[in-house]
Amino acid sequence: VYRAPPPPRPSTMSLTPTPPVPGHQYSALAVGAYSVCGIQLDGMASCWGLNHGSLGTWVEPGTEVSGPLRADLNEHLAQISSDGWNGFYARTRFGQGFMWGETNGDVFTILPALITPSLRVEDLSASNSMGYCVIAVGGGVYCAPERGWYQQDEALRGVPNIEEP
Repeated sequence: VYRAPPPPRPSTMSLTPTPPVPGHQYSALAVGAYSVCGIQLDGMASCWGLNHGSLGTWVEPGTEVSGPLRADLNEHLAQISSDGWNGFYARTRFGQGFMWGETNGDVFTILPALITPSLRVEDLSASNSMGYCVIAVGGGVYCAPERGWYQQDEALRGVPNIEEP
């Protein structure tokens, strides 16, 4: 019986990550295709990488930023997510949702924009192919595959509707 030899081990793999800027500490990270955003221990967002509007602050598109820049969002964040491309989504401690970057391939918001002022967000998630969804306080699920919001009633059975107790 022939047994194939094990695959070679990578010779350059490092098991110790290198921080982008020493002294910066994070409670959460979200990784996009060309950039990274995180929540620093003080609750503020900062981002670095190749800018596709994904740094949350005004930087010339196409600029490479090697260290964290504070996003133009003066809110303490509880959660951050990426769609895996160039869009970032964040939830504040008080349930406000924000988005920035090249989201879903066609919405381009360089500065963080409030998702829906009347909606209190409990949780959020994003995907490059689906868009983004949030769970509102009360359990309602809302998704935005493109520019607009819609409520998922049929696709997610058993999830309570926010308008119905």
